[in-house]
Amino acid sequence: MSIMCPICEKSDSIQKISTLFAQGVTTTNSGNHTTASKAQLSEKLRKPEEPSKITPFGIAIIAHIIGAIAGSGCITALLGVGVVVGLLNVQVGISSPYIFLVGIVILMVLFRSNYIADAKRQTARHDRWKSQISNWHELYYCQRDDCVFDPRTNEHTLPEEMMKLL
Repeated sequence: MSIMCPICEKSDSIQKISTLFAQGVTTTNSGNHTTASKAQLSEKLRKPEEPSKITPFGIAIIAHIIGAIAGSGCITALLGVGVVVGLLNVQVGISSPYIFLVGIVILMVLFRSNYIADAKRQTARHDRWKSQISNWHELYYCQRDDCVFDPRTNEHTLPEEMMKLL
């Protein structure tokens, strides 16, 4: 089965988008149709960008420990360390370093739950990107009709709206 443009139903002016993009896109003018310039078309047909990767847990945890230390120090100061430590020492026998450690533990638990949620969102974004890249490799461009189309569904659109097909 030959792949044809869904608009003109011809195959003599079509090319895979991935091939056009890799070659830097060469276009010409034909008949009454004027096609976009090489740079403009290449920009419109570019691959979807890979989402940024999440910071590895080890690096992120070190950065947040530093933040937790600073944060718990500030929280302790805001609570009035003299009053709190004085009361805890008299009432329960807990000293300032323990209050500090409890603050760090609380902040680390909050950090871990946020990190896990961020990792799940990142995984979903990356899976969506892999699907878009897979679809991008299946798209074709018809120079005659200045359209991008998916031969599997015969859906077509303008090059600048290519993301709709992904």
